[in-house]
Formats: sequence, structure tokens, C-alpha cells
Amino acid sequence: SHVRELIEKAQREKKRMFFSHFTSTTHHPWGLPRDSKEIEYVNTQGNMGWHRDFNSYLNTVRFQDAWLGELLQLFEQHGIANETLVVLVGDHGQAFKEDITTRTGTYKNGHVSNFRVPITFRHPHIPRVQYEANATSISILPTILDLLINTGSLNRNDMVVASDLIHDYEGQSLIRPYKSSQRGRRAWNFGVINSGASMLSVTSADAPWRLVIPLDRASQWRFTDLKNDPLELDPLEKWSMEQLVGDVRNFYGEEVSHWVVQADAVAQWWAWERKRLWGYKATKWCRN
Repeated sequence: SHVRELIEKAQREKKRMFFSHFTSTTHHPWGLPRDSKEIEYVNTQGNMGWHRDFNSYLNTVRFQDAWLGELLQLFEQHGIANETLVVLVGDHGQAFKEDITTRTGTYKNGHVSNFRVPITFRHPHIPRVQYEANATSISILPTILDLLINTGSLNRNDMVVASDLIHDYEGQSLIRPYKSSQRGRRAWNFGVINSGASMLSVTSADAPWRLVIPLDRASQWRFTDLKNDPLELDPLEKWSMEQLVGDVRNFYGEEVSHWVVQADAVAQWWAWERKRLWGYKATKWCRN
């Protein structure tokens, strides 16, 4: 296989190996090879047919787990398992009918299920720890650098370089206590969903609240309290920021409404800054 050839080439040349592998099986439309047997994890017969997509997804998870097992076995066979850090992460979540009945999928759908993505760092000698933090995938690279620096995996010169580089990234290392705020500044998280220019999700590591702001004229401002409503069954949605802030103040209090105002301001800056960095010119359908 291609992966086997890559490993053997790195071993022959005595070089470090780094590669990313995108497994698309668990992506919509959750198709399996024709010779794969499908298991009915949930009832999909008759009136329960609305579970069909979720059942197909679970079958692709099983198929992909088997493939990842083969991949890890390949590392064992070549004697590199103890020298290889495996990072498992998804590109986005998926809102099924079991999550939200009004709109499924990821397209222009700000439901939290589309943004919940776990990250796993796997190495035989890393302690098994369940780490809880409201973070994003920008923490992956700082975590890898931190592990390389503190496990004796680098020579002295490379360690100096890595120790300097780690401070150039926005994300925090996940092998250290996560700082939800510092010097009065919150650790903000941002997320986009396809088609990319329709809405922006905002959370902060120090609070359970979530705001989705529209970047076009077809979406609403959306607020949820993930502590008391983790499945977002009762969101507040309004066509203006002023209306949303008023409703949040009435239902949740002054502190939460202040957070919403601050989150919107930070999100507007973040969206503008990304347009500037990437040289993006907004169309007439996008907000400035």
C-alpha cells in the first residue's frame, strides 16, 4: 500500500515521517463498499425510517475503525509504533434528524452538532487522560510541539527552534491546564461551516454560551446556553443583534447579554481580519 511504501522509504533514508490521511468514508452520503455487510444499529423499518442516515453513519464508523486498526498494526509491524504520534480529528460534525428536526446536515446549519469535534492524541506511552476544554483544532500544532520538546524527541538545536515556534501560534497546548482567560481576556473560539460565508460560530472557553452570527442576509443571530441546553433544543433566534441582546437580557440576565455583545464584537473583528489576511473581497451578498 501507499502508506507501507511511505514508512519503508522513511526507514531506508533514516528520516522523520509526517503525513496526513483523510478518511472520507464517514462523510455524507456514508457509503460502504459493495461487499461490506451493513448492520442495523437502530431500527430503520417502517415509521423508524428517519433513522436511516444515522444508521448508515454508524456503519461507516465501524468500517473506518477497522481501517484505522490496520493502520496502527502497520506501525507495529514496522517497529515504529513507539516513535509515532497519531492525531485523530474530524473536519466537522454532523447534525442528524436525531439532533435537530428542522434542518439536517452542515450546509448553512449553525447547530452545535456540526461543530462538536473530538481530538485524540494517541501514543503507546502517553497516559490515558480525558481532557475537557472548549478549544478548537488550532491546539493541535502547539500540542505536538510541546510533546516533542518535553519527551526528548529532538536534538538540542531542534528543541530550541521548537521552543521558539510554539509561542507563534494562537492555540494552546493540550498537555497543560487550559487557560480559559488571561489578564482579563477570554480565550475565544471561532468556527465556520459550509458554504463558509454564511455564518460564524463563537464560544469562549470560560463560559457555556454560544453565539452564531450571520455573515449574509439569509441567516439569523442565534444564542444558546450549552450548560442548560446542550442539545440546543431551545435556541434564541432573531433577525437583529439588538433584538437578540434584549431577549438574552430578559431570559438570562445582564451578565450573559454583556457576553453576547462582546462575542459579536470579537466575531466581527475576526471575520474582518480573516478577509484581510486572505485578500478576500466581499460580494454584495456578504456583510462588510
